[in-house]
Amino acid sequence: MEPEKQSPTIFGVDSGKLWAFAAAALILLALLFVYANNERQNIANQLQNSSVLPNGTQPAYFRGNPNATVEITEFFDFQCPYCSAAEGKNKQVQDYLAAKYGSYQPAVELLLEKYGNGSNSKIKLSYHDFPFIGQESFQASLAARCAGEQGKYLEYHDYLMSHQQGENQGAFGDANLAALAQSLGLDTAQWGGCFSSGKYLQDINADIQLGRTLGVTGTPAFFVNRAPVDASFSAMDSAVSAKLVK
Repeated sequence: MEPEKQSPTIFGVDSGKLWAFAAAALILLALLFVYANNERQNIANQLQNSSVLPNGTQPAYFRGNPNATVEITEFFDFQCPYCSAAEGKNKQVQDYLAAKYGSYQPAVELLLEKYGNGSNSKIKLSYHDFPFIGQESFQASLAARCAGEQGKYLEYHDYLMSHQQGENQGAFGDANLAALAQSLGLDTAQWGGCFSSGKYLQDINADIQLGRTLGVTGTPAFFVNRAPVDASFSAMDSAVSAKLVK
């Protein structure tokens, strides 16, 4: 009687089973890739065909006219020096960029000057949190949203943008954020309860996920009527002008 033939093994595992497992894993990865692409496409379709962003990803706050036909969407980080420069609130970085490129125009500041910053503005500038630089970025985003409960989001936002002091060096630590809330005349008990509970962390994470889905990897990142656009003033101004004439 011939001895029973055994399947070859790899590291002690039946090679047939190993190859079957590998094939199943590849199929699973392929399905996950297709699913992820479909999800990205679904969100992209929602952005293109709807006047609002997907549920859970409404802007933190906005400037300008809420009913404007042109919406500029900005993903930003409170510790991002280029974000504050775009708003005209970081002279050091603005001077650096001007020296490096020959000139520099703070895009957000100039767009608001040109098209208006009030209820009769021709544009709406929507802010979306994209805190990626570190823990103080998350804290600042949360603190500003908590200030927004009392109608002081923009004041809080502007102060933080004009008082950046390096990355995760304590400028946007708990004590300083609380002191700012007090200086703006907020109900500090209400603000503190909001901040300590992490009330808006889910909304901030929704903004981050939306940004990643749209391909945002850094800040500032801009979209005009949901189409990506370069962060320069000339590029955004051209995009806004083109939308206004339609």
